[in-house]
Amino acid sequence: KRQPVEGFNIASNSRSCSIAFSPDGRVMDVVREGNVFYFNYRIDVSRNVSPGVYYAYIDVHYRCRNADDYHTATVRVRLGISDYPPMMLRVDRVYWSSQKVFAGSVDEVLNIVLANIGDSSIENARLRFVFPHAVYPDSVEIELGRLEPNESTTITLEGLDIVYDAKPGIYIGYIYINATLSTDDGVLYESSSVLSFMYEIDPVPTTLLNIVDYGFTGLRIVNNTVAARFYLDLQILNDTTVYTAVAKFSIVEGGHFENLSRTAVAIVEGAYGYGDILTLESSQITILDKTIVLDVSITILGDLEGAEYWKTFNYTFVLAVGEPRVDISVVDVYWSSNRAYPGTSNTDLVIVLENLDVVELRSCKAKLRFPSGFEPHIAK
Repeated sequence: KRQPVEGFNIASNSRSCSIAFSPDGRVMDVVREGNVFYFNYRIDVSRNVSPGVYYAYIDVHYRCRNADDYHTATVRVRLGISDYPPMMLRVDRVYWSSQKVFAGSVDEVLNIVLANIGDSSIENARLRFVFPHAVYPDSVEIELGRLEPNESTTITLEGLDIVYDAKPGIYIGYIYINATLSTDDGVLYESSSVLSFMYEIDPVPTTLLNIVDYGFTGLRIVNNTVAARFYLDLQILNDTTVYTAVAKFSIVEGGHFENLSRTAVAIVEGAYGYGDILTLESSQITILDKTIVLDVSITILGDLEGAEYWKTFNYTFVLAVGEPRVDISVVDVYWSSNRAYPGTSNTDLVIVLENLDVVELRSCKAKLRFPSGFEPHIAK
């Protein structure tokens, strides 16, 4: 017969008395000298019982052979109560869905493989992933379902951006876990832990942009030109695909843009691959000196093997500007009467001129000097 201890109760599907059983489970009516036997009980242990060692007492009622009287022997039984098995999760692998990620990469996916190496099952858990550096958002929370002992699962964190100024290297992140676990006999309990994991940011690829051509649009640009545009042709010389190029033009000296600002922006969008040429063109420039100094900063959105990144290139251009001049060429000369003869009078002479320079001629006056034999000698 069992004598319960505080915190230990007889299970509802059991009785307080047990008959003797042999080690192979048979009922023993007679226990001889040297026999081994056991009593079988079902006990409920209260959650208020702390882990440790407890003692219970069993009253064994028996009678000897050929005797009618019963006797009672009280036996002390040692009961050990264990701590709940610790939650034991291990980070087996961490990898990006893209081959590589770089500073400026957006909408990336990080995969984390977790293994339950403990003795208890995880019934459910709330996981908070923390990225102290380089990743936005810097905290992501997810719910985890049941995970048996020796079972693994892959957690996918989507929509992660790598901050623009992230330096390449290996970073450490943390997983804060609050979980409900169950033992192999169905006892539920709560536990928490913190794991660390490593994630890598790759160096931004070396994007090769070769300057093919640059200068001003138009045949000739001179001082005091008011409608010049600066252009820059760049050729892509590696496997990067450029989707966007943003050029910032800054006039250091020698002029200004049409809105009197010294800064202008141009944007080119598309899908430019190996060998393609990007042409970037500024807004109109008013040139005020013989030399113009122009800083150009170009930021590209590139893609390499599925990972996007931003990279900036800086150039300085010094361009000499010519002086305006009058360059007039005679295109044709003819008589209005088609021919002139000695003695022809009162006939018109037509002279066709072409302005070959960029300057505009306004209010022009022509003065013609004729050789002897022509009247008048000078015509205006």
